[in-house]
Amino acid sequence: MNESKNDYSNLEIHVSTVVAVRNEEARIQKALDSLVNQNFPRERYEIIIVDGMSDDKTRDILYQYQMKYPKLIRIFDNPGKIQSIGWNIGIRNSKGKFVHIASGHVHYDDHYLATLVKELDSAPNVVAGIGGIYVQPENEKPFAKIIADVQDSILSHSSREPTDVIAFVDTINWGVYRKKILESVGFDKRFTRGQDLELNSRIRNAGYKLMTCRRAKGYYYRKYNSLRSFSKRMIIYGMWAALVAKKNHKSFKILFLIPMTMVISVILLPFLLFFYPSLANVIFVGLIGYFIVILTSSVHISFKRKNAKYLLAVPIYAIEHFCYGFGFLAGLFKKLPSEN
Repeated sequence: MNESKNDYSNLEIHVSTVVAVRNEEARIQKALDSLVNQNFPRERYEIIIVDGMSDDKTRDILYQYQMKYPKLIRIFDNPGKIQSIGWNIGIRNSKGKFVHIASGHVHYDDHYLATLVKELDSAPNVVAGIGGIYVQPENEKPFAKIIADVQDSILSHSSREPTDVIAFVDTINWGVYRKKILESVGFDKRFTRGQDLELNSRIRNAGYKLMTCRRAKGYYYRKYNSLRSFSKRMIIYGMWAALVAKKNHKSFKILFLIPMTMVISVILLPFLLFFYPSLANVIFVGLIGYFIVILTSSVHISFKRKNAKYLLAVPIYAIEHFCYGFGFLAGLFKKLPSEN
């Protein structure tokens, strides 16, 4: 798949949306529909799609959209198949003053782009980028909705959305960035998870700031359809979060201590029962306290949603914390791959 042959030389592109995808046939149409229908002047906007050599129907869908919107959409190949590499390809080939980093399994409200571009245009130059907020799609699967509520709570490792309409934050999602800053920093192609966290940590290290705007909403579909897939993903996320923290110590958060403490406690408990029973009792009491806390939070979610099924948040909390903590500890002993 090669770049389309359209002539963009006479256009003054203000913002470029870069979408790096691979095998997104289930969600890519909804994502692209939301992007092509943005309330933003078409003549000042472009969509760059970088495909990681998809082997499902994604490529066919991309061709169809390119044929329908030949002046709006450009397509590139990503032989590396890694999302961070795809975003770098898109950034290099973008023509906009600003670059919007988008996802193929998220769809955006009609004013998403215009809202963030307006805010970034008027923000001080020290602000490198502005992102939107997560919103649960109405037709999301019930299991994924429970996970979303768990990860939106104060007990989750995930970053909670600020309550202010505009707020300074440590990391952003699906942000619009100043292209010059994004070009100078770029995505680290070694990261197959946590790419945005790693990128944003280096942006802040360079002296820039990041913001979130609650008026810009992205509807995010989680790729979890079973406890097994959720557990595996949490282990992977934990491992890559540790690698980000090792590379940039400032990205380490106090919340990371909750899952790590849980894992260490469970591992040490059998040993301590035999040799240090008094210490084992302390850990046992701590685990009981932990269970009470996640049960209370789960009951709160159930009352808020008026659905007893949300009590499933109890095992989901435990799985998230244990698997994320296990992955984080494993990541502390793992080396980053070579840049080559």
